[in-house]
Amino acid sequence: MLIINLLTFLTMFGLIISSLIFLDYIPLFLKTSFPNLINFARTLHLLSAYWGFILISMHLGLHWQIFYNLITKYTKNKLSYLLNSKLILWIIFLYGLNNFIHYDLISYMLLQNNFVYFNPSQSLLSFFVDYLSIVATFIILSNYLRKSFLNFQTKDCILSHILYKLDKK
Repeated sequence: MLIINLLTFLTMFGLIISSLIFLDYIPLFLKTSFPNLINFARTLHLLSAYWGFILISMHLGLHWQIFYNLITKYTKNKLSYLLNSKLILWIIFLYGLNNFIHYDLISYMLLQNNFVYFNPSQSLLSFFVDYLSIVATFIILSNYLRKSFLNFQTKDCILSHILYKLDKK
């Protein structure tokens, strides 16, 4: 959790720095000393935006249990059933993973592609649904990893407690 939070902070900091350069809120000596500062800001902004998109999604997944508890507390059992359905979660996860690959987001995250292209023939609703599915995929992934890690820690803690008791005898 700490690693995801620190990386998310770094991406937000990168977005702030690149935005300040874009908006021309930098000292004159920096502009004259670094003639390619705009190109640096563009690259930093691209990296920070795409990594931030994924890391914020993962951060939401780390805290998803809070949202889940609120949703199930204030809704009827049907929505709770939908949220618990493994089949629906797998469909959303695979659809988002397919979109992550289709939009080739990894090439932007690794700076293999420096130009972002949006298909003008795609409807805005379709675009938002596709990107929300990517967010959902990383929420599901990080929530599953968090649960697995906590489960592993609990088993490790129980095992070490048993070994400690046996060693003490």
